Amino acid sequence: MKRWVLAAVVTVGMCSAAPAEELCPDVNKQTVQEGTRMSEETFEVPTGLDAADKLSEFLNKETLTYDFAQVVNAFVIKGVILRQQAFGARGALELAKAKQHSQDDVEKAEATAKKALETFCAFMVTAVVAE
Repeated sequence: MKRWVLAAVVTVGMCSAAPAEELCPDVNKQTVQEGTRMSEETFEVPTGLDAADKLSEFLNKETLTYDFAQVVNAFVIKGVILRQQAFGARGALELAKAKQHSQDDVEKAEATAKKALETFCAFMVTAVVAE
């Protein structure tokens, strides 16, 4: 698992960093039962790479104990990946439109972009840190 997590974050990190914009602004309007909602800024590539480094150091220890910070690091890594997938799918859609691909290709890119955005926004609903 450790290799998968780090490979995914490194792959995401190799992509151009997405601009600091909110993909799911409506999520902030939803109430949080307990804790504090994490912002989309938390899921930018540099933060994810830092979280992956901390998680890697933790997993390389000889003895592991429960560490809530590492749960948060894993959560941040997942958020970074989902956010970059949403940006990447949106970029692929824009490229398909710009290159005037067939209507079928554009529709497939639209469906992929919509699914990636929905997946990230669903994740953002659960992106809460308990206090």
